[in-house]
Amino acid sequence: MNIHLKIKKDSLESIEHPDEYLELITSKYYDLMKDKNTEWSMFTEDQLTLHFYMILYNQVQNGGFIQLLWNGYFSYTFETPLIETISEWGAKNTAKILEKIKLDCSKLAEEIADDDKTDLKLFSKLYEKYPQFDAFDKEFYDEDGVDEVKKYVENHLNDFIIIE
Repeated sequence: MNIHLKIKKDSLESIEHPDEYLELITSKYYDLMKDKNTEWSMFTEDQLTLHFYMILYNQVQNGGFIQLLWNGYFSYTFETPLIETISEWGAKNTAKILEKIKLDCSKLAEEIADDDKTDLKLFSKLYEKYPQFDAFDKEFYDEDGVDEVKKYVENHLNDFIIIE
């Protein structure tokens, strides 16, 4: 581990939901990133993958893939080892979904790259203009991989955080 993030053992043990468990760990990453001296290179590949996975998970759960792309997270999801790594972690179906929709996401990300990201009407119209993303969102909701990712993290906890 390149950085020494700590978390209390009992705080993790008290969490039942997989997404909340992962969120607690990555919240420590966000805390560290608030420091101006923190650089991405200080994080391990596993830590970055977990961080990027949680961005994907939270964005899609909140507003779907359209929101993920609108908020500029295409590269975090599709231009990093995220897909390959979560597949290795056991979230194979999630990785397959991401591979399958990558081209559609790339096209939309490119199309909206120069849009005014403060224009919520423009953002809202994307849902009507691209109804196929509803199906992508549903697939992800059904196979989000959060259980598999949590299991992997639990089994390799010291690669992600230090337990006190």
